[in-house]
Amino acid sequence: MMQLPLLIAATFASLLAATEQDTPKPLFPGDGSLASCVVDLPLTYAPRDRERYMQAAKFLEDQELVLVTWDRKAGKGSYQRVFVMTEAMKDGTTAVYLEHAADRLKSGGMKEAWFPRIKPATQRFYDAQCFDEQVAVDSALSTVLSEQQR
Repeated sequence: MMQLPLLIAATFASLLAATEQDTPKPLFPGDGSLASCVVDLPLTYAPRDRERYMQAAKFLEDQELVLVTWDRKAGKGSYQRVFVMTEAMKDGTTAVYLEHAADRLKSGGMKEAWFPRIKPATQRFYDAQCFDEQVAVDSALSTVLSEQQR
């Protein structure tokens, strides 16, 4: 009977440790206010990440995202609005790529498929709506981040 509380406590401690490990390190000063907006999309194209980015891409396909790139030397970051896309290829595989939000919103014409290798140490995805809400509330974010023009 005494083992059950110990088992529950051990399980809770392991879940808490896993949650702390899953929380990414701050990418830039002020990134903490965007913690609730982080989207886990490990788009590195590395075989070890394939299952995770494939599942995430399928789940996030119709959601606007913000990709932030932090330049440590300059102490500034830039961001761009994107959609993650999946497409079945003729050989049976699935391609995962990004499309700029401006391209996604226009009907017809040329659209650019983009296959970036995300570097987790300097790049991160955020939910666009959440990102916009946080930037509107925290003016310090707008001083360190600027929207990248294509």
